[in-house]
Amino acid sequence: MRQQITSASSRTMRSAESSSAIAAVLASSDYFSSLSLPTATHAPAAVRRAFLSHSLLIHPDRTDDPRATAAFQALSTAFEALYDADEQA
Repeated sequence: MRQQITSASSRTMRSAESSSAIAAVLASSDYFSSLSLPTATHAPAAVRRAFLSHSLLIHPDRTDDPRATAAFQALSTAFEALYDADEQA
């Protein structure tokens, strides 16, 4: 019984955290802010790490938020643009 209560409360915390992450991605004005990176960051490893941590929060299969699909697409676009630019440089 205790395990069920713990997982229900952690699910609620994850839901609140993912909702704020979704809102931040959708409100971002550029690719760096979508990934919560400083604009001076050009290391592919930092871009990849930021993408992975954000994608775990906002992936549509992991949250019930209806905005998750749009946020995940925006995050993926930002990752592709920044990661590909770093790989080509």
